[in-house]
Amino acid sequence: MSLIKQLWLAIILILALASSGSFILSTLSGKQYLEKQLQMKNNDNAVTLALSMTQLPKDPVTLDLLLSAQFDSGYYQHIALTDTNGKVLSERINKSNKTYAPQWFVNAIPLQVDAGVAEIQEGWSQFGTLKVESNTSFAYNKLWDATIQIALWVLLIGLISCYLAGQLLKKILKPLDEVVDQAKAIGDSKFIMIKVPKTKEFKAVVNAMNTLSNRVKKTVSEESARL
Repeated sequence: MSLIKQLWLAIILILALASSGSFILSTLSGKQYLEKQLQMKNNDNAVTLALSMTQLPKDPVTLDLLLSAQFDSGYYQHIALTDTNGKVLSERINKSNKTYAPQWFVNAIPLQVDAGVAEIQEGWSQFGTLKVESNTSFAYNKLWDATIQIALWVLLIGLISCYLAGQLLKKILKPLDEVVDQAKAIGDSKFIMIKVPKTKEFKAVVNAMNTLSNRVKKTVSEESARL
């Protein structure tokens, strides 16, 4: 394998690792942010609804109507009201949790959010417990959109980086091409000198080739003079 191919493989590998790391960290950061927001939403909604129920008569019809109205007006996955013994007094479940994010994405990055829990009082005693869970489909959609945008940016930056790396690599390896041309010229009895590059490793090679060219030129000149 040529040196250029090896350098290209090294550059591509480094860019791939850096891009993958940035992509994963950004996605996980977005996931944590959405989990935090959903958790706050669950807690706030549970407390707000529990306070409203505390102030109402505790007949099943009234509580069920309030719970149903809250469920229909919000974006919830599950709301349940239980008594102090754990018996379900009223419950609403959203069986439709559709999202346009691919299922493999949902499975790979599960949003782990606890239900918001609040107690409902009746006078000085506890009447029951309210649990509220927000629907996560909108969060998955938002996370999927953000992931696609990040992937496109990473791809764009990767392409630009490859182009710039190619130009830089071409500039760095230019002395090697000049050394090859110089060696061919010496074989054709053309003793040219090439510019010494700033790169330390190539500088030594170019100096050696220039010295060789001068020596061969001198030797050929001396042989020609003898003839």
